[in-house]
Parts: sequence; C-alpha cells; structure tokens
Amino acid sequence: MKNAIKNNLFLYGYIKKYAFAYIPLIFLSALFQALSSIVSVLGIKYVVDAVEQKNFTYSIFVILIYLAINLFVKSYFQWTNYYFPLLAKKVSIGMTLERMSASQKLDFQCYDIPEYYDAYSRALRSGEQQVSTLVGSSIAMISNIATLVSISTIIASYSWWFLLLAIAETIVSYFVIVKQNKLTYDFNHDNTRINREEGYFKNVCFSSSVQMEDRLFNVIDYMKEKYHNIATELFGIQKKHLKKYNSIGFLQVATSTVLLAVSMLVSTILINKGQLTLGEFVSSISGVQSLAAQLLSLVIQFPKLIQNARYADDYKKIVDYTPCIEKKEDNHNEQSPTFPPSTIDNNYIIEFKDVSFKYPSSDKWVLRHLSFTIDSNKRIAIVGEN
Repeated sequence: MKNAIKNNLFLYGYIKKYAFAYIPLIFLSALFQALSSIVSVLGIKYVVDAVEQKNFTYSIFVILIYLAINLFVKSYFQWTNYYFPLLAKKVSIGMTLERMSASQKLDFQCYDIPEYYDAYSRALRSGEQQVSTLVGSSIAMISNIATLVSISTIIASYSWWFLLLAIAETIVSYFVIVKQNKLTYDFNHDNTRINREEGYFKNVCFSSSVQMEDRLFNVIDYMKEKYHNIATELFGIQKKHLKKYNSIGFLQVATSTVLLAVSMLVSTILINKGQLTLGEFVSSISGVQSLAAQLLSLVIQFPKLIQNARYADDYKKIVDYTPCIEKKEDNHNEQSPTFPPSTIDNNYIIEFKDVSFKYPSSDKWVLRHLSFTIDSNKRIAIVGEN
C-alpha cells in the first residue's frame, strides 16, 4: 500500500507539471458529486412533503429549486466530459515525450532481458488512461467521504436502522465484487492460450497471403475442424465462468431485495407511529441505496489505485534507468575515416559450421551445433520457435 501511495503521488507530479488545472478541478468535481447525491436524497423529501401539504405554490417552488440545482450540477459534469480528456491528453503527451527521451539511453542489452523489455513494452502504453483513472479515483474518494458524512447524518436523523441496513448492503456488495473480480482474473488467465489459438486459426483462414497455400494443399477442412474444436473448448470455459459469475451476482440481487423490503417495513412502522413523514420515508429509501453505493464506491477505489501504481513502476524503470555504456562525445576535429573501394566477389557462399548461440539472460540454447551452406543466388528460409 505504501508503494501504491508513493507511485500515485509520482503520477500526480506529472499532473501538476503538465496540467495543473486538474488539481483544483478534482476538488470542485468532488464537491459537485457530493452535492448531487445530497440533493437527490433531500430534494425528494421536500418535494413529497410539499405535495403532501397540498400547497401548490410551495410545491412548484420546491420543484423548481430541485430542478435548477440538478441542471447546474449536470451541466458542470457535461463540461468536464469535454475538458478532462483534453487535460489527460496533455499529461499523456508530456509523459510520452519524457519516456521517448529516456528510451534513448537504454543499453541494447535491455531488450534481451525480459525484466526490462516487458517493463518497456508496458510503459509504451499511453499514460492517458492511468492519469484518467487516478483523477477519477481521487474525485470519487473525496466525494464519497463528503457524501457519506452528509447522508449518514440525514438518514440517521430518521432512524439508525437505515444506517445499519446501508452498511449491511455494502458488506455483501463488496464481497460480491471481490469474488467476481477473482473469477474474471481466473477466466482471463485460463483462456489466454485458447484465445490465442482461436485467433490464429481465424486469421489463417481469412488471410489472403495463405489462401493459395490452403487451397493448394487442401487444408481448409483441417483448419475448420481445428477451429471448431478450439471454439467448443472456449465456449465451455466461458459457460462455466458465466455460471459462477452470475451465481455470485444473484446473491447481491437477493440481498438488496431483502434489505429493501426490511427498509420499507421499518419505514411503515415508523410512519404508523408518527415518527416518520411520507417525505422522510421516500428520502430514507433513496438514502439507504445512495449510502450503500457511496460506501462501495469508496472501498473499490483502493484496488484501482494499486493497479494504477503498477504502471508507474514500469514507467519509472525506464525513466530512472542508468546506462552502463556512456555516450561518446563527438570530436569535430577528427577526420572521418576513409574506406577503400569494395572488392567483394558476388560469387560467394555463406557457410555455418557447428554454430551454437544462447542469449546472455537465458540458459536455453537458441541454436545448437548448427551447420549449413547457402550458395550464391540461392534463397533459403529459416524457421524456428517464435
């Protein structure tokens, strides 16, 4: 968790550097999100109470205020939908330019070391998505906390039962989300190979470069059979996953339905006792659902930020890399070397005699005791494991 906080602060440094306007807008957006949730809960109460009093003028006044606040908040978020992606793009461009500059100092051996090559490949992905995720999570966490405090105070003033019901629904929802995320991860892990094979056979059958060979050697039927077997296996894996995934989801649906029924039962009892108005009843039902949603939104931001921090690890590995080979300074006083005219005879052969090779970072031999000869004006294709 400490590393996640450190890495997300590292990304915030780029936000400050390339799009400082993001920072005050994060707090402003959080404030508006909290205001929207509070208005949704309280606005319903005042509208219903106004209608119940049968005061037409007062009812219209309350409804107009409620609509005006909603319109203002939604207009602001419509503007952020336009402006935020532009800010994220500015940060992404700045980060990409810095990464491109940093990649110039990587030693060539880095591309043969999986640790650096994989990190470089992941860092090639635009930082735009990571910055957007960080901003979105920051807005959500601040607004969640502000909304939780406000709505908890509101519904607790009606009855502590509503607060307890919201907490119960959050616990069940969080359990379901964690379980579904684990199932999704296992599904993606299990079908990686089968997806790759399915894509290979689909591409081969529809690729114009191999159509002639397929027809010449009559392998289309073989390809179709292989694809059918692979697709059937993939269908079985997906069916098994969806069955488990939706079974867990049914638990959340059932729990939400029961808790809603309990909320309505408690509200009915309180109304009959004169301890709850009709407006407070409608507001409490909306408040319980909103509170559960805010609690759940808050707890699921942490896995997002941890996942986001992994991108920063890859990015930092590239920009903080210290080269082993120093770049030689240009010496303008030195004369460029001259080379004699080429005397190569075109009638040549290429011959390998007992050649073996392996990468410095691997114990596996790529070539082992390889010997062959290529004569002049001959073509030969060398095919190996990819």
